[in-house]
Amino acid sequence: MKTILLLVALLSTACQSSDISWMHERLTHTIIVDSDFSDSEIELIEKSINEWEVATDHNFDVDVTIQQVTKENSAFSIKAVEEIWNDPDKVGSTGVDKDAVGRIQIVKGLNSEQFENTVKHEIGHYLGLDHNKDKNDLMYYQTSSSEIKEIQPHHIEEFNEYWGF
Repeated sequence: MKTILLLVALLSTACQSSDISWMHERLTHTIIVDSDFSDSEIELIEKSINEWEVATDHNFDVDVTIQQVTKENSAFSIKAVEEIWNDPDKVGSTGVDKDAVGRIQIVKGLNSEQFENTVKHEIGHYLGLDHNKDKNDLMYYQTSSSEIKEIQPHHIEEFNEYWGF
């Protein structure tokens, strides 16, 4: 059983503090990626994190390491699940638990386009973005399985506004 450990910018600390000056620094944050994801899904997770890093012009300091998932070593996780909140139409969710630990859940069995869109969408939520009313937008509340959605300039504007840049 393998798990991928990704190091990225320390986002959960910012959720606990009004001081966001840390975002201008190069900090490290531990993300545990569930071993239930396939190699190609893990590559899409890494690709999605990299796309947000490039688009926002912030260094998330991404490194990859193999490590077993434990609650003690994770400040943030991306987990494969059978379903979310007993809702068969929901394919992803993002939240922060009572210990300020960030969680993204992605439903198993998505095609590659839907998986990539869902991961990028949920990372967008974790970075502070809300849903968009445009059904062709990455941040629309439902994901598309037919085409890859791209990060747009208005997503970066929302990110910058959220974090005070």
